[in-house]
Amino acid sequence: MTTLTVARLRECASAVLQHVHVEDVHVVQCQVKGAHPIVDGPFDVDSSLVVKAVQRDGAIDAYSLYEVIARRTDSVEAWRVRLEVVGVWGAPAGTPEFDSGHLNCFALSIGMMTLHPYAREAVQTAVSRLGYPPFTLEMIASPTGGADDDVVEFEPADSSDE
Repeated sequence: MTTLTVARLRECASAVLQHVHVEDVHVVQCQVKGAHPIVDGPFDVDSSLVVKAVQRDGAIDAYSLYEVIARRTDSVEAWRVRLEVVGVWGAPAGTPEFDSGHLNCFALSIGMMTLHPYAREAVQTAVSRLGYPPFTLEMIASPTGGADDDVVEFEPADSSDE
């Protein structure tokens, strides 16, 4: 577990952001499974989100991986969506090479916040196309929105898992 103050998170993310510009957002993978015939609700929906950023020649790629599962209270699974979205930020010649700490801060504060609206739309569309009532992921609050001395804890993703 990594612990940072909000001030440090902002500082590291800004250090990266000043060198890059968003060029593209797209879905890397989307796996959708649904029980048929349609399972009656109500459902408890669990979701998880893992973020990471990877620097390569000419770009920084920020990934958000979502796993969203709806189950009835008796544990019968109705549907599941696994979605990975990537944002590509162009990095012109002369952009410094950033360490994993800076890339994690960028993924958590800039990448996640940029990609989340696309993920919300994709999950809602996927679930409704299965024949279930549309489900919309909750909005997320920016981890940079707190006071400078507030603490943010996160589990760094392994950037080698591409």
